[in-house]
Amino acid sequence: LSDFGSGGLDGPRLGQTAAAIESLNRIISSVENSSEVASDEYSVYHKAVYSLGRIYYSNGQYQQSQQVWESILERELGGYAASGTGHQAEMPPVLYWLGMTYLKEGNDTLAMSVFERVEKSKPGYRDTRALLNATRNRLRRK
Repeated sequence: LSDFGSGGLDGPRLGQTAAAIESLNRIISSVENSSEVASDEYSVYHKAVYSLGRIYYSNGQYQQSQQVWESILERELGGYAASGTGHQAEMPPVLYWLGMTYLKEGNDTLAMSVFERVEKSKPGYRDTRALLNATRNRLRRK
């Protein structure tokens, strides 16, 4: 899974959010309900799920965003554990946005755990190192 950036399915204009969410959910449902999925459909599916998580995050719907990121990890890698076992560390974009979502929800401990995994698997990914340091400092002050 790659970071699809700000183009394509990832950035609906103001006023189009509900329609974008509905369209993405239709794409996701059609692939999930299909008995056979072609590789190009699976690519569109990945982009749709990733975009849905980003839209929820952008709209401040952090619980829904968290559910999307965790569902990607569950579906693709057999689950998410805060301890960081398994292949989850191979998905920096998903883990990055899960960490960002945890921050917005006020869960610094889980956010730090996720950012540590991103930094370990892909050092220097986005602003993970700065987020990790800021989160550690906040936790020390608590």
